[in-house]
Amino acid sequence: MSVPAAFTRQTGEAHWEILLRARAIENGLFVIAAAQAGTHEDGRETFGHSMIVDPWGRVLAEAGATGEEIIVAEIDVAAGCTRRAPRFPTSGTRAASCWMRWFRWEKEALELDPLQSCL
Repeated sequence: MSVPAAFTRQTGEAHWEILLRARAIENGLFVIAAAQAGTHEDGRETFGHSMIVDPWGRVLAEAGATGEEIIVAEIDVAAGCTRRAPRFPTSGTRAASCWMRWFRWEKEALELDPLQSCL
C-alpha cells in the first residue's frame, strides 16, 4: 500500500507512525509511506519520516525529519502472506462467509434471507 502524505509537524509527531503501523496490520500489507519533510516557503512545517512498514507493524526503514532522503528495505512478499494466513483466519469465519454470500451478485444469493443464511 502506498501512502503519500504531508502531515504537519504537530500532527505527525502525534499520529504518523501509529497510523501507518495500524494500516499495515489491519490490511495485512506492506506500507510504503512517502512524506514531505521540513519547512516550506510559506512557513508550513511538515513532519517527514517516510517509512516502510511490514504487515506485522514493524518499521523496516524510516527517514528523518528534514531534507530529501531515500530509504530502502528488503520486502519478502511471500513471507508476509504466509505468516499472516494461519494466524488471522478471518476469511474462513462464519461472519465473513455470511457477508460474502450476502453480497454476491448471483440471483440466488440476492434472494437469501440474510438472517437465515448466517445461522
